[in-house]
Amino acid sequence: MAGDLKERINKAQEIALEYFDYLIETVPTPDYIQIVGSIGGDISTYRIYDDGSVYAK
Repeated sequence: MAGDLKERINKAQEIALEYFDYLIETVPTPDYIQIVGSIGGDISTYRIYDDGSVYAK
């Protein structure tokens, strides 16, 4: 189970780095991984679901 969570987080962080300059915080939930990061000096929060879809919060 811990290995699955680690894989989910790594996959979500790889996807998030396509949008963010750098990552600040990663919060795993059962349905998605929430990632807070910096984009051009602004702070944004994205939710990345297990199917790869990305939504800004």
